[in-house]
Amino acid sequence: MKRETAQIKTALDESVDLAAFAENWLGVKENDDVDVLLAEIFLEEFKAQMPRLATSYIKRIDSELVVTQITQRTAAWIEEWSEELGRLMKLTAHREVENLLAVHLHDGKSVAELARAFMDSGTREEYYRARTASLTEMLRAHSVAQQEAIIQNPAVSEKEWVHTGSYRNNPRENHAAMNGVLARKDQPFSLVGADGSLYFPMYPRDTCLPAGESINCHCIHRGIADADMLGLSLEERKRLQEEAIAADDGAWERERDASNMAQAGIEENLLTNPRKDNIIDTEGLNRGEDDNLRIPMDEAKYNRCKTAFERNGGEIVSSPELNEYLDMRGADAITYNQYLIVFRHGSSPTASEFFEEFIHTSQFRQGRVSTGITVELEIEAKEKLIRNQAQYGIPDHENEQTKNQLRVLYQILNNER
Repeated sequence: MKRETAQIKTALDESVDLAAFAENWLGVKENDDVDVLLAEIFLEEFKAQMPRLATSYIKRIDSELVVTQITQRTAAWIEEWSEELGRLMKLTAHREVENLLAVHLHDGKSVAELARAFMDSGTREEYYRARTASLTEMLRAHSVAQQEAIIQNPAVSEKEWVHTGSYRNNPRENHAAMNGVLARKDQPFSLVGADGSLYFPMYPRDTCLPAGESINCHCIHRGIADADMLGLSLEERKRLQEEAIAADDGAWERERDASNMAQAGIEENLLTNPRKDNIIDTEGLNRGEDDNLRIPMDEAKYNRCKTAFERNGGEIVSSPELNEYLDMRGADAITYNQYLIVFRHGSSPTASEFFEEFIHTSQFRQGRVSTGITVELEIEAKEKLIRNQAQYGIPDHENEQTKNQLRVLYQILNNER
């Protein structure tokens, strides 16, 4: 970062006026390789620290287990986030210069005045910048390490979001509402952001969250231990730990392949017979509610979530023709893939309908859907609706309908077994 500062200062000193510096600025940016250098530093540090941190977390539940290897998912995160973090820090520095340049050009000031403002800027002090980045990334790395420990620990099947309170910070109301929320250890939490959008972080400060949900967030998550599993021999627990790593590696490879296919525009045919390949037959699972009891989802929340979904490449559609298909499938709504949701034309979705389909898009995104939504995935979605009733704003009568649907699904699953 000191070298980057020196390069920018040199370019300023060599410019006769601000107009000349503005013309040369593009070349300065293109020659700035601080992002590459920072990425290498982050990569080396993350690789060195991750097993150590994950071991410290796994020992909080099982003092005899050690993390000697990390999952492919975490290894990929280290490489991708190191590169992205370097890029973001470089971009931040460039924006600082461009903001100062715009102000000084507007005010008719000299290049010397811009140079002085640049060097006097608090965010140009390298120690300040490094400390700010290190605090945020230290907390993020701890979250990733905790998740790695949770995945590898055979005694853990669920994880809990924990809000640490208001000590020395201003707590976010939506994060405080997450306190005590449980999720399967390999599944994301559902977080309604301050902007009203729905996010699916695996842990606090997940990189899928916007900066406003991550910076100065002191939330943590922790694994919920199964005492019976801790009673197994060390050899058996190590074997199960290796199986957990292999299972997560397999899931990550499927997610990666699904993402690559989606980016390449390759889509599987998901309009399969609902009775085939364990895809759920929806007969008997419609809410069948009286129109007088049907409460459309809050319009403002719907629009915010819809906008966020579309901003990430998604699409929500409805039409009279698609109603015929929904009737044929006996469904109120259908998620085709991670990017496309169909709702019934002529009526606004309820909160339960809307968030259930959003949960299904997350299942697609994780590469867990091959030929269609299975009974197990339907059960998972409905259990999540029940757990997050307050957060999603689901009325009590809809929650009872979801519980009734869940009983039917459990019966279908038992019959298949």
